Amino acid sequence: MFGVLGERLYFLARGKDDRKVESAGTIKSIGNEETFAKDIWDREELKIHLLALAEKVAWRLRQTGMMAGNLTLKIRYGDFVLHTHSKQFSEPTDSLKPIMTAAKELLEKSEAGSKGIRLLGVNTAQLSGKEEGQLSLFVSKEETRHKALDQAVDTLHERFGHQSVKRGSLIEIKEDDSDNSD
Repeated sequence: MFGVLGERLYFLARGKDDRKVESAGTIKSIGNEETFAKDIWDREELKIHLLALAEKVAWRLRQTGMMAGNLTLKIRYGDFVLHTHSKQFSEPTDSLKPIMTAAKELLEKSEAGSKGIRLLGVNTAQLSGKEEGQLSLFVSKEETRHKALDQAVDTLHERFGHQSVKRGSLIEIKEDDSDNSD
């Protein structure tokens, strides 16, 4: 009935395909979000979840060799209204410190605390490779220290797994299937 194409359609419909999987293009954003079982009203608890999300995003940026120029905070309130807030970085980054600082600033501008939050997400965009960006002439000791800390944590994660080292404030957060990644 379908001719030569019929046999191929038969196998494709059953998930059998020997063709090589090819990527359609370059990565445009790296993010992570979490949907909560119940609304969260406490800003401090939200900041802990924000730290966990920011750590995952920063790690993924470093693993892919990308630097982010922009951060977007995604918030879905308990009434299911979705808001996004964005911030441009002064310099592209893959470090946790500036990502977390920007995410906290955006959270402070939201209605968190006065409205319950059901979903929280951190997304980075305007990605570029590390070799593409302009190197900074003046690097502070603090910035150097944070980069060294990021590298040390990455090394421990690669060697012993992601549960091998955690920030103290994240010990109570369980890895959960409710996390979604972009």
